[in-house]
Amino acid sequence: MARLNINLGTTANDRTGDPLRTAFEKVNQNFIELYAGGALENQLTNGSKTVTLNANGLTTFPVFNTDPGSLFIQGPEIGSETSLIGISAKDNVIITSNILTSPKVWDFGTDGKLTLPTGGSIQQNFVETKVTQSNIILNASSGVIWTATHVGVSGVKLIIQAEIDETGDATGWHSQVCEAIVASRGYATSASGPLGDPQMTVYGVTHTSTGPLITFTVQRDPITKLIEVVGTRTATALSSARVDFRIHSVQMSTSD
Repeated sequence: MARLNINLGTTANDRTGDPLRTAFEKVNQNFIELYAGGALENQLTNGSKTVTLNANGLTTFPVFNTDPGSLFIQGPEIGSETSLIGISAKDNVIITSNILTSPKVWDFGTDGKLTLPTGGSIQQNFVETKVTQSNIILNASSGVIWTATHVGVSGVKLIIQAEIDETGDATGWHSQVCEAIVASRGYATSASGPLGDPQMTVYGVTHTSTGPLITFTVQRDPITKLIEVVGTRTATALSSARVDFRIHSVQMSTSD
């Protein structure tokens, strides 16, 4: 129904406006339309930070604003956790999503840079781009340095950067950068077909040290079924207490 406007006439008491009964009939019709399908329970005012809408099957969302220039929408509790979506423009533009106990923050800095959550990724159809946001540290001689995000990954391209501070080397820190391609049949369990043992080719290994720092192999975790890349130190890198990695990967899902 279109909104019903009350005719007030041209001037006060000119008897050209709606009769009192007609005017209140329009008021009632507007309220009936407003409350159709549910009740408008609360309205946002200067003294309230909560809006609750129960109309036309909409979910109830408390809305609260804790900082000037910020807006947060808190969803209903699921079990013991509550979802949260927020935009904060106080300094950077920050979008916060997921549960309150483990929020994921996408930060649009004042310099225009986008920072994803640790381990976060950008997904489009069957392609997923993942960039490490914090150090992947290898303290042992060998260990997993990268893991796929889901079992259906059948193709991966990685750019891997490793850095170490070679003890006893007067030049100090050294870097190794390389690319790797991983292919798999895509099957994560034998229930869907043969177990998809991944294969990997590493190329373009470039390093500032006297020899390569890290070699790489690929495997599928027997429990999680996820593809993993394992880094193993060479003799050149064994003198350092740790190896720091930065990894950029593009993953493609199987079509199965």
